[in-house]
Amino acid sequence: MLSRTVLRRTRPLVSLARSTQFTRLNSSKPDPAEKVFKEYEKPLEEKEKQDHVDTLQGLKNKFSDKIQETKVKLGDPNVTEGMEKLAGREVFEKYSMKLQEKAKELGIPVEDLKQRFKDEIERVRTKLGGADPTEELQALLKKQEEERKKDGTIKIRGMRDPNAPEVPYKVLDDFIDVEKARHLPREDIIKIWNARFANNDRALHAVLTHLQFADLYTSAFKYPLFILPVPKPLQDGYELQYVQWQFVGPETINCMFTTLAEYKLHGEYASPHTTLTFHLELADDKDLVLMNGYVDKESGITMEEAHLLVVNLQRFYSGKYPEKTKLLKEFNAGDENFNIDELIQQATTV
Repeated sequence: MLSRTVLRRTRPLVSLARSTQFTRLNSSKPDPAEKVFKEYEKPLEEKEKQDHVDTLQGLKNKFSDKIQETKVKLGDPNVTEGMEKLAGREVFEKYSMKLQEKAKELGIPVEDLKQRFKDEIERVRTKLGGADPTEELQALLKKQEEERKKDGTIKIRGMRDPNAPEVPYKVLDDFIDVEKARHLPREDIIKIWNARFANNDRALHAVLTHLQFADLYTSAFKYPLFILPVPKPLQDGYELQYVQWQFVGPETINCMFTTLAEYKLHGEYASPHTTLTFHLELADDKDLVLMNGYVDKESGITMEEAHLLVVNLQRFYSGKYPEKTKLLKEFNAGDENFNIDELIQQATTV
């Protein structure tokens, strides 16, 4: 079994103030994604002066002529080395338009996606580290489509308060009595953990073995940043979600999601719509890594979309799929070969 010492060996801890806030992993490096936004940087700056855009649809409407002109000539993203400044914030415009254009180009309606996603997600709600998180995505996408029929708006929230007081990250003791749990059978701890969040309809929770989490951690340690697409049926395309892992404590690891639109506008002050926390306190003696998370109700992200993100997080970070690992590596290295079309394909096929 991979020891917990290995799991924690060298990644520096972020400050408590940033335990649920996006951060720069290397402030000494220039932003390698600046040139990706040359076509959109100026209009975006002007729009930011006008309340930072209320919705992505508003932004698209304002620059519809420019978008239509550039849709047909968007090529592979040209990103240089060193994506460590949270590169996702600088690829929003180009990638978002390319995603939506690709959906139309390939003619991938929701019904077709359902077939491609068949048997994808059944176990994600409580078994993030299960043997295979690839069942029942069909039901998930059906629920997602129903939600989007009610409200297809892509919401962009305001920035978080830069002067907000520091908030310590939560450890396992904030949810259960760890010392008492150490004297309980493993199965009893699992039941207690599941019951702890059963009545919260915005909560996510899961139970992993030490080795299952070690697989995720190995990839997260190497590739702490990524983007994942979420289908948006009413927009006839996808919305990119920015992913960042944070190693906030010796036994606590966070994974946060926000829309790339919000990260583009607000940078490190963007608010995560979904935050997952992995607790390692019982990893050694009980072979348990407990995960809990929360999805912001005001974010516009449905629970089905959050579950889809968690499924793909596991698929890309499990280390079991070479093509997915290749995309993680390319994105974090700022490789010019990183390809959104390939990302969509890998995220939407079993």
